[in-house]
Amino acid sequence: MGKEKGPKWTEVTILQEPEKAGGNFQVKCGHCELMFWGGATRIRGHFLGQVACGVKKCTKCPQALKKQLQDIDQAKREQETQKRKVQDLDEATAALPQGPTKKQSTLKAAFGKQDKSKVDALWGRAFYGNGLSFRLINDPHFKAVVEATADFGDNYKLPSLVSLRTTLLDKEKVSVAVELKSFMASTRSSKATITSDGWSDTQNRPLLNLLMVTPKGEKFLESVDMSGDTKDADFIAQVVGKAIEDVGAEIVVQVCMDSAVVCKVAGRKLEARFPHITFTPCTPHYLELLPEDMGKLDWVSSIIVEARTALKFITNHHKSLAFFKSLSKLELLKPGETRFATNFIMLQRMHEVKASLQQLVVSDAWGEWNQKSSHEMEGEEVHDILTSAAFWKGVKELLAVSESIVCLLRQCDKGVPVVGKVYYAMFLIGEELGALKEGTSEQHPGVKLSAVKYE
Repeated sequence: MGKEKGPKWTEVTILQEPEKAGGNFQVKCGHCELMFWGGATRIRGHFLGQVACGVKKCTKCPQALKKQLQDIDQAKREQETQKRKVQDLDEATAALPQGPTKKQSTLKAAFGKQDKSKVDALWGRAFYGNGLSFRLINDPHFKAVVEATADFGDNYKLPSLVSLRTTLLDKEKVSVAVELKSFMASTRSSKATITSDGWSDTQNRPLLNLLMVTPKGEKFLESVDMSGDTKDADFIAQVVGKAIEDVGAEIVVQVCMDSAVVCKVAGRKLEARFPHITFTPCTPHYLELLPEDMGKLDWVSSIIVEARTALKFITNHHKSLAFFKSLSKLELLKPGETRFATNFIMLQRMHEVKASLQQLVVSDAWGEWNQKSSHEMEGEEVHDILTSAAFWKGVKELLAVSESIVCLLRQCDKGVPVVGKVYYAMFLIGEELGALKEGTSEQHPGVKLSAVKYE
């Protein structure tokens, strides 16, 4: 197996070798006896409980093995970081051009690479001074212009403000139109999906964005202002149907929208109007509804309300927040307005700093400050919450139930094809929720969660 050998391979039994080089092995876990197909990545993910690898986590994996695999991963990351540092150092201290055939370089050219740190500092100032996104540094268009400028040489001058607003913009519009024409021609064979997403802009206008997605890329179609319109199934079906006709119904094979009831009805209307088109609910939105419905359960909502109460009290008072920061290096995280499982993130951080939170509310400094304040009753409530064994037990149970769901939600939100992993991951989530029912009463949270159904 060459480079694939490692400590993880000694913990599994190989049942079948791959039929061709680079293929998957059929292995059997030596701890939980699970049989699955895969290679080094899936075996490591099985032992470390990484849902994204597509294999059910090992329930009997020894902690020593987990730590050994985590140490190996950490060592690889440190090795890669050190390698990058050496490469940067080599670039910054590159020697003068060698060889008798090359002309003698000027002093400026000879020591140019040694001044890379100064150039980096100027780039940083340009980003910070103009509020540019750090992600711009990885943008392919940005990299292309930097490389082209370097190839042009010292004589290059930046375009003027006027040319950017006029001639260059006009040329780019023509160039984009040519690319879009070629892109549309390719959809005749590859086919396309129409997607829609509703949101509100800075003026609080309800908008419906429509895009066309193909294997070769995406095209923005239009943004429909729905102000004053009744946003029912008929209206959505009419708007999306018009977009289908505009691009050509013969090239559209699928429509993807939110899984809200009104969108489902609109999807069925579109399927009746265009029999060859299939309606598919948006997977991330579909998954968002599960934690949202979980939050409506009594035992979940009570935990979230208590956690928010304690978090709000501590962070809204400078004195209590200062006490907490003196005890913990980690910050408390407040839940956001979005539905992307921010309550899970809040509870996860609170569980990580549980010792610091409990130390905070039982300290003499907390007691003296709270007794002298005008919010003594609220402080006592926070003390009772954070010292309650029932509260922390509920937090632990909720995190255990939510972890797999949130991991899958993050995986689906990366912008890469993951539908092949979604079905198996949902199967694993269903098994985990169902497993909580065994040996428990009907009041156990897992029993209620396993009863939640989605179409």
